[in-house]
Order: sequence, then C-alpha cells, then structure tokens
Amino acid sequence: MSQSTMERLANNDEMHEPRILELLDMSKTTHHKFSLVDMDQPLFQPYPSELVFQNFTPAQTYTLPLRLHNIDKVSRQVKLELQDSEFFHVVGTEGTSSKVAPGLFATFTVFFTPQENKDYHPRLVCVTERERFEVPVRAIGPRAILDFRDSINLPVCPVKAATERTQLVRNIGNSQAKFKLETNSPFSVTPSCGTLDVGESMQVTVVFNPMTIGDHSQDLLLHYHTGEKNSGL
Repeated sequence: MSQSTMERLANNDEMHEPRILELLDMSKTTHHKFSLVDMDQPLFQPYPSELVFQNFTPAQTYTLPLRLHNIDKVSRQVKLELQDSEFFHVVGTEGTSSKVAPGLFATFTVFFTPQENKDYHPRLVCVTERERFEVPVRAIGPRAILDFRDSINLPVCPVKAATERTQLVRNIGNSQAKFKLETNSPFSVTPSCGTLDVGESMQVTVVFNPMTIGDHSQDLLLHYHTGEKNSGL
C-alpha cells in the first residue's frame, strides 16, 4: 500500500484468467468459427490481470498500460468497453474493433483522473468475437497501515504458565485505522479492537498460555474496517 501505482505494477507478476461474462455467437462476427482455445478461457489474455491505482492525488492524471494477448492460432478482433465512469478513459481502440494477429498484442492505455480521495470501481469489459470478459480495475483510496512485525516470537514457557510480548504498533498509512485483532488458543491478544489515527501509536500485547508441551503457532488476524486483512504470528 505504500507503493505508487507504477511501483505496484512493476512488482506484480501474478497472472490469472479473466472472468467470462457472456458467450457470443461467432457466426455473426467471423468466418473462423472454430478455435483451439477452450471455451472456458477467453481468446485474449490481459496483462496485467488487474489494474490497480493507488496513492493518488485528486485532480492529477494517472495511467496504466493494458495489453491483450491473442492466444488463438488465427487473427481475432477485440475492443474495450469502459462503463459507468467519468473519471476513467481508454486510449487505443476503445469502441472500435481491431484485428490482432495470433501471438501478438493489442495495446491500450487506461487514464484515471480522480476528483476525491476515495475508492473507485469502474467496469472495463473486453469484447472478442466469442465472449465478453471483465478486466478488474480498482482505484484504492486512503488506507490505514499498522506496522506489525511479520512474525512475533514468544519465549519458552512452562505448561499452564503464561508469558507475553508487547509490540508498539503505529499507523503509517494515510487514513484512520479501525481494526480488530483475532487469534486462537493458546494465544490471546490485547486489545482485541481499537482505533488509531494517522501517525499515532499504541501497545499490543500477545499472551502465550500453553496447556500442552511442544511448539505452538497461530495466525494473528488483523481486520481493517475497509475489508483488508493481514496475518502472522
């Protein structure tokens, strides 16, 4: 969340197939009605699989590239439909069909000009000769970030005794943090919920109270009111 939009793009190498919204009648758009691409997979694979804008400033314009790879063995048409948004637009072949040779890419640029520091969820739909599928686009507004360690190691403790470790946690994000903390026995955490303004700190204590011998580990789940969650213990 501390990265810029382009830093996040550069560090994101995940790729997944897009969700098909609707299958179309190919006989109305092409003579090549048969394809070697499975019906549950679109004819084009988007790169990146998801467009994410973050750490933006209102009234400034941000861009992300979108490439659509023709994975079929014949040339195919593709166009983009950007729906229900006055803050996003696409430059390339938006609204018009273009044929892409097999193995090559159709390249677009998505522009985002926010007016407020808030979340935006536009809808970007790709239309091929065979299907309509969605490329997720998200603009993430201000978020809280609590700087928990990746893991918390507690010292050795006798059975039916208790030990604890306290960590100073600070909100290094750009929004107030309303959060809940959850874990399971033999661990507990205090406080279990709270509110922390930007730049403020608080102490969080994890208690270890084992009932059996051996090594123990559990996830410490951090739930933000905006829906994100982190884990580690």
